[in-house]
Amino acid sequence: MKYTNMNKMLFGEGGQPLYIDDLKTLQENPARQMKLLLQALSAGNTVFLFSQIEADLVSADTKSGTTFKTRQNWLVLDGFIYEIKETTLTVKSWDTPLYVGIKSKSMDIRTFENGQEYACREVVEAYLTLEKTDNTYNVYKLKSLFELMAPLIAKKVPINEYKDINVDFSNGYTGQLQYKEEEDFYRVRMVLTSNSTKWTDSQGRVFSLNGKTPKWLNETISESFVTGGDTSARAQKAQNIIKNNIADFTGEIETEYNNPSNCQISTFFIIPK
Repeated sequence: MKYTNMNKMLFGEGGQPLYIDDLKTLQENPARQMKLLLQALSAGNTVFLFSQIEADLVSADTKSGTTFKTRQNWLVLDGFIYEIKETTLTVKSWDTPLYVGIKSKSMDIRTFENGQEYACREVVEAYLTLEKTDNTYNVYKLKSLFELMAPLIAKKVPINEYKDINVDFSNGYTGQLQYKEEEDFYRVRMVLTSNSTKWTDSQGRVFSLNGKTPKWLNETISESFVTGGDTSARAQKAQNIIKNNIADFTGEIETEYNNPSNCQISTFFIIPK
C-alpha cells in the first residue's frame, strides 16, 4: 500500500492571494488521510459496512409481508464514508435480498459574477433498496469493519506457548510439567505417569523443586483429579500439594492398591501473580 504525505498550505501576512485550488487542497486533505486510514484498517477492502445491518420488526402480515426498520449504519466505499439512515422496508420473506447504493444531490444554487448559476454544494448519502442495479451492493454479502480488522489483530496478538518447569522427579514420574504465562496469572499443566510399582522414594512423592524451578510454584495446590486404584472402582479424588519445595499427593493415596504406576496425574491449575 502506498502512503503519501499530506499537502500543507503555507500562510503569510501581506495580503496573500487565495485560489480555488487552495480551497480544494483544504477540502481534499482530510478525505485523503481518512481514505488511507480506512484502507489500512480494512486490509485494503474498498467496500464494507461499519457494522452488520440490524433491523427492528415493525409488523408482520401473511398478505402484505413483513415490515422492518433498519438501524443507522455507514457504508464505506472507495475510502469515503456514507451514512445509511434508518429505513423502513416491507418484504415478502426474510430471505429477500437487500441492497445499498449511493445517491448524490446538488444544492445551494448561487449566481456567479458571470451571471451563471451553479450548485455550490453536493450531498452524497447511502440508501437501502430492494431493487438491484449496477451501482448497488448486497448488504448481506458485505463484511463489517470489525470482521475485516479481526484477522489483522489476531496476527499481532502474541501466542504464549507452554514452557517446561524444571524439577527433580521422584518415584519414576515423567511427562509434562509446564506453565504458560498470562497477563495476571500462570497456567500450570501437569500430565505425569510412572512405571514404578513401588514407592521407592517417600510415599506419594511426585517431585521436588530445585534452584531452576520458578519460585511462584511453591506453596500451591493443584485442581482435583481422579487417580489410583488397581480398578476404576477403587480410584479416588486427589490433588498435588506443593509446599516446602516438595510436591506430594493429597487424599487417600496411601492404600495397598495404589502405587506410582496407577497413580497417574492429569490436571491443571491457575496461580495468580
